[in-house]
Amino acid sequence: MNTYYISVDLQRSLSIFVKIIFALSTVLSGLTFFCLVKVSDATRSGLRKYLIYIQCLAYLHDVYLEILYKGFPLFPMLGGYCYGLLCHWASQAIVILIMGNMGAAIVMCIIYRHQSIIPPNSPLKFNTVSYYFVY
Repeated sequence: MNTYYISVDLQRSLSIFVKIIFALSTVLSGLTFFCLVKVSDATRSGLRKYLIYIQCLAYLHDVYLEILYKGFPLFPMLGGYCYGLLCHWASQAIVILIMGNMGAAIVMCIIYRHQSIIPPNSPLKFNTVSYYFVY
């Protein structure tokens, strides 16, 4: 038997496992989104918008990879195949776009926190022109 073969039973088990992970991720993502929108205070509204954006991108990433584009890796070979709705119509460029946006949002979150904790007369503090350019 070929070692790079995934049987139908194993594929079905992996698909069920991925759906369970997606269900848990949806519950936790909904709880996190609720806490960000309702529970967090208004003094951190600038940081909150970046965190909400990151949470939306994380959920979009979960929907894309776990529901629309189900990938099955073939180990130890560096490869795999997919079985989902978007396997033949979409590429991995969507995942790269989502992950790039998530990375940029995390960097913006770090810059926002950095600008909020440094003193006003510091040379590292953004002036008004660079503030509007960055944000």
